Amino acid sequence: MNYFPNNTLDHFQTKLAYPITLSGEWECCLTEITIPGKYFTIHPDYNDYYSIETIEDVESTTLLPEINIPLYNKDYSDFVEGVNANIKKLLNNPPVLFSVIQNKIKIKLNPYWEMTITAEKGNNFLRLLQLDPNKDDVTPGFSEGASITRNYSAPNVEIFKNQEFRIALKKPIVKKTHEIIVRDMEDRDIFDQITEKIIDKTGDVLAFFKTHKNKVIITLKSNVELIMNRNSCSKLMDALNIKNESYIIHNENFPVRFDYSELADKALNEKFQLIEYETFSVIHKVQKSYRLKIRSGM
Repeated sequence: MNYFPNNTLDHFQTKLAYPITLSGEWECCLTEITIPGKYFTIHPDYNDYYSIETIEDVESTTLLPEINIPLYNKDYSDFVEGVNANIKKLLNNPPVLFSVIQNKIKIKLNPYWEMTITAEKGNNFLRLLQLDPNKDDVTPGFSEGASITRNYSAPNVEIFKNQEFRIALKKPIVKKTHEIIVRDMEDRDIFDQITEKIIDKTGDVLAFFKTHKNKVIITLKSNVELIMNRNSCSKLMDALNIKNESYIIHNENFPVRFDYSELADKALNEKFQLIEYETFSVIHKVQKSYRLKIRSGM
């Protein structure tokens, strides 16, 4: 163990004119410290904190995910098994599946999923598929899905280290369609009752109706669309001053406001649809800053 200064155990007070680097093992009591990019004196009445910036993973949801799939998995010596395992780690219901049948590799894509292989990040994968390794390749997100079949000879998985391909959903996937029927209405706020019927039907507040100062405010969950058609919902559309034959309120992160007119006959037996879409969890890199206090006496 080394001691500073003069390699003794004596207590000392000193102020360095500039930061130093201590090599080996040291026992130090510091009143001035250097944090990368910062150099200051700690004092209990001022300057007794420092800040750090980090890049953190933050989870959110989206209807149209774009996901990078690693082509290498250290736990698998078989390329196809390793890639399938990587996909399952990222998505509960994999939209792309790799398989090998009679010395051929087959890649199956679910409807509306697009696959992109770049020369920069997937040149060895392009070679495996007998494609130009210097040119990006895109398999579009067809409505009926897509499949790729190529002759296959099992590769050395080590060549796929740091390589990846990307899949992206090009159209939201319908999870469930709910038909909301306006009936058995009581003599009170019609829109409160519509919200209650939505909860009863779906088990969730997929849409929330509220009246406020001659306006009707409709708030949807981020993965929901509301569809009204004049042939089944004319009185409700008239009350909201909607003149279109068909009207869609898209999934929004903010309420939609309509001017409100008197609702005729409580819109009995009218109906509209709520379309609920699948959501996908995605991870974003976010820069965050933290301010940390240094206790006095350090």
